[in-house]
Amino acid sequence: MKRFVSALAFLLTLALLPLGNPTAEAGAKTTIIPSLPLTGIIDIYDQSNADHFYALHSDGTIWIGNGSKPAVRGPQVPGAIKISGNLILTSNGEVWTWDKSGDMPKRITELSGIQSISSNGLTPSINMAMNDKEQVYVWGETCLTSLIRPDFHGRGGLCLSVYHDRPTPADDEQARIPKLAIEGAKDIRASLQYILILMADGKTIKVYGNTESQTYAMFEHVSDEPIVDFAGYDKDYAGHSTLTTLPDGNHMRSSQYVQVSQGYGGSYKLLLHKDGTVWGNTIWQADPIRRITPLKDIAEVAAVALNSGTALDKYGKVWTWGDRNNIPYQETEEKVFAKVDAKSVQKQISLRINGKFIASDPGPIQMKGTTFVPLRSSFESIGAQISYNNGNVTFSYQKQQLAFKVYDTKATLDGKSIQMPAAPLSYHGRTYVPLRFLAQAFGAKVLWNNNIDGVDIQFPSVN
Repeated sequence: MKRFVSALAFLLTLALLPLGNPTAEAGAKTTIIPSLPLTGIIDIYDQSNADHFYALHSDGTIWIGNGSKPAVRGPQVPGAIKISGNLILTSNGEVWTWDKSGDMPKRITELSGIQSISSNGLTPSINMAMNDKEQVYVWGETCLTSLIRPDFHGRGGLCLSVYHDRPTPADDEQARIPKLAIEGAKDIRASLQYILILMADGKTIKVYGNTESQTYAMFEHVSDEPIVDFAGYDKDYAGHSTLTTLPDGNHMRSSQYVQVSQGYGGSYKLLLHKDGTVWGNTIWQADPIRRITPLKDIAEVAAVALNSGTALDKYGKVWTWGDRNNIPYQETEEKVFAKVDAKSVQKQISLRINGKFIASDPGPIQMKGTTFVPLRSSFESIGAQISYNNGNVTFSYQKQQLAFKVYDTKATLDGKSIQMPAAPLSYHGRTYVPLRFLAQAFGAKVLWNNNIDGVDIQFPSVN
């Protein structure tokens, strides 16, 4: 009998325990889906000392990611095939720019027939574009732009030394307009402190930028053999001003590696092998480069910080690992990880209201087949008014009013009592509501759209 009573007490204790996802304050045991897989990516852009990375979808949408958090939807440029900083290249040779603050992308009308773009992603950035006539256009940060653009040469160049007059506001305005800088180029690369141009002979690299003496100048590097990986010559980084060839020339001339990338301070180097594997080492590691497992079938890789990076595989999935803030300021004995905890990037469930995507962090979630959205960030943008009072919420839109309480399915619509199919809940400190019920209660059409992996809502127009 005592055993029966003890077992019964144990079962009662389990029944009284709060169940459910620890990030939600709902009481019922359930699975919360806050994101979906990010797939269909054709290009990525990431660099050391950056807070986010950018992933370009095949439909032209830019997804903005940060470590393990779900990527957030950015702007869209139909026909986009490459992203570099805030530059986007389309399949018909147009170049678009987008403002990370959320402004709509704008086409750079001075550029056409472009086949390659490059930006260092800084603010202000240095930007480059090369057309199908081997002509290179440069614009952006004034000091570097003035080194290569003919329209600045009559003044002897700006920022040539610390003693030279600094650029004027008029100089800055002129530098922001794309103009022809040099002809006879094969490839381009804008890095943190340099403009690099691989000339048509495939052996000569013209370098414009900050030298070791902290002055701005142009110099050339001429290779004995054709340069296999132009990116391998871009080795400058914030806080330093040297330009060397890393890894050593034998690695690149062997044609085993098709891309090289290094993190902040050159402390962490990643090499992409032609077989899709990734290899790396650190400046403190005497051993030869070692394979980074479990990465495989990789098409593009970016070293961000020590033991941190982003990669795009051949199937359109983005992988990320490590702490992008892991920046060593002094030499340590840390080694490159032979195995990294690489995880595929997720994306927020999309919400589009009246044709406009709604940005929110956190975004929509799914629970038991019901989509919930953060109330205030989702609907205030369309003119809804929302008030809170000790757990009681009032939602007003187009002369209608809905009153409800968090965790309660009972509600009042325009003074009439109604039953909600699911109770509003609190998630990460935000009030979430069942989307379909709320939208349809106000006469909106609601549709799950597979093309955007999210919900489309269209409210009736105001009479």
